[in-house]
Amino acid sequence: RDRQAWTNGPPHPPYATQHSMQHPDSPDAASMDAGRAAQVPRSRLASDENVLETFAVDLDGHLRFGSGLLALTGQRLLSRDAADDWQAWSLATPGITLSMTDHAGVGTLDLADEHGLLQRWHYTLALQASALRLVRLFEQRTTAARESAREATSEAVSEPVPAAEPESETQRPPST
Repeated sequence: RDRQAWTNGPPHPPYATQHSMQHPDSPDAASMDAGRAAQVPRSRLASDENVLETFAVDLDGHLRFGSGLLALTGQRLLSRDAADDWQAWSLATPGITLSMTDHAGVGTLDLADEHGLLQRWHYTLALQASALRLVRLFEQRTTAARESAREATSEAVSEPVPAAEPESETQRPPST
């Protein structure tokens, strides 16, 4: 080719072509997430509970492609597996955490409390940004739930405890 044929600049080299491993008609992770929010049945939620965030779990426990869902509300984390079985955990559970790791193209979300691991989910790294969003919002909500529980405890009406009178030497049992 000669330079005069390049009216809009030089031709793009073959390595500049962008390729995607996703099917061109497949929805992106964000639109899948929004669509799955509608998949949380109202019967699974308390009357004052709303879904704040959802996460599409795309791998099962054996790291095979599957479909599951995590839904975060202001009070709980709900989980639906591929068999449509639901579980839920309160955000006010003492020591509850949601942590995220990844290794060899597989992301992992671990839900744990002060007694140990409660549940584990796996996902492809294409969903990493959604997983990070879920973990951050989970941390914000658990902090808020703990503060609410702390305030409720401090506001509880309790009887004032009378001050103890100092014991005299004769009333104390002898030390051994």
